[in-house]
Amino acid sequence: MKIHKSIKAVIISCIVAVLVVFGTPAFSHNVEHRDHKQVLNQVQGDSSDTKLTVAYHNSAIDEINSAHSDLAPPNEKLLISRNKAYAIRKNVVDLTQEEKQAFVDAVRALKNTVPEGSSISIYDQFVAVHVEAMGLMSSEAQGPAAGHDGAHESSLLLPWHREFIHRFEKALQSVNPNVTLPYWDWTDPKALEVIFQDEFLGANGQGVTLSIPGLGDVQGGPVASGPFSAANGWILNPNLHIKPSGETLGEVLLRFLQAPPVNTYPIPKEDLDQILAVDDYDRLRQGLEGFYKSDSQGQLTIRGVFMHNYMHGLVGGGSFDFTTGQLNPLGTMASIISSPYDPVFWLIHSNLDRLWAEWQANGHAGPNYYPASGGHYGENLNDRLWPWDGGESTPVNQGPADVLSLLPHLSPDDIVTPTDTLNFRKYGYSYDTLKRGNHINS
Repeated sequence: MKIHKSIKAVIISCIVAVLVVFGTPAFSHNVEHRDHKQVLNQVQGDSSDTKLTVAYHNSAIDEINSAHSDLAPPNEKLLISRNKAYAIRKNVVDLTQEEKQAFVDAVRALKNTVPEGSSISIYDQFVAVHVEAMGLMSSEAQGPAAGHDGAHESSLLLPWHREFIHRFEKALQSVNPNVTLPYWDWTDPKALEVIFQDEFLGANGQGVTLSIPGLGDVQGGPVASGPFSAANGWILNPNLHIKPSGETLGEVLLRFLQAPPVNTYPIPKEDLDQILAVDDYDRLRQGLEGFYKSDSQGQLTIRGVFMHNYMHGLVGGGSFDFTTGQLNPLGTMASIISSPYDPVFWLIHSNLDRLWAEWQANGHAGPNYYPASGGHYGENLNDRLWPWDGGESTPVNQGPADVLSLLPHLSPDDIVTPTDTLNFRKYGYSYDTLKRGNHINS
């Protein structure tokens, strides 16, 4: 597959993705989202033969402004004006071939752009952040957030990943402002075939057959074709591509797609609807993260591997302890710590964010639907989220090398708390499932 790149993409990647996404507080929530547009306009002004415009779903503005609540405040309080509209994240099955190619090209541009002063690419810096968020679990970590996973297994899962994938989307848009994150609807039977094509995110891995007693043979291994194969330059940093134990998974993307026991697809829609019907945030989060499933009474009592966790396993493959929900990963996506190395990660987490956004839009908007206190530091409404915490906390090093030295440098003014993430439209995006008439209850 021919990979299309341009000098324009690399220039904008370096200037905007590095200086704005990582180097300034432009995307924290104590400033308006102005800097990104200003830098883009400067780049546009230097090249009259390249038109950089964003295709937005204009009808979303009327829907947003008709609903006055914490999720959709009156227009005069919005960070995005009526004339700027909202970028729409689409179901992956509805992407055109041009949109798929634009997404692939932007992802690869980030992987091939090493910012000044760094030894790794912009894409790898995002992976490093995800890796070290789990480094806060150690008792040797320092600061108020030490002693607990900084991105998973608690209330902060949804706000942390909303912020994380938004910053990645902005980095993609610094390459091509038309790109938005597509989402993988886990209940859509068509999505599997659409995603794992050489013309898009590549196929299953090849070359490895494992025999699992009682479950049969498992096929997978290194991804050998498509834009995210080693043959096409998708080379991973072995110090970041690791298992939770710190053992390296090597330099190539690994997939064991639909390997037993995580081989059933799609996820039953009724299971998801049952989760979205709850009114309590923590029950929602636990159900969506996937360590528990509801019983016949609607209580989260069945321990196992479901929803978000299941999708990681569906792509990456692994042996699971269904009594704890933990897994021993075979492939990249199943190793939660370094799973962003598989670009499918962004589609899975865009969907996770979509489900939270739909739940919010269905009468659960604002701070009353997020725990204000009672959790570990970082989980509560006004706690700072690492790494956007002004340096409050420091994780321990994860893996075989000095990963901490690979982290991007963030401004001390770049502060994000869960409360900053509750109004997703403040970020300037929405989803194609949030249509006109889907008003938000205050």
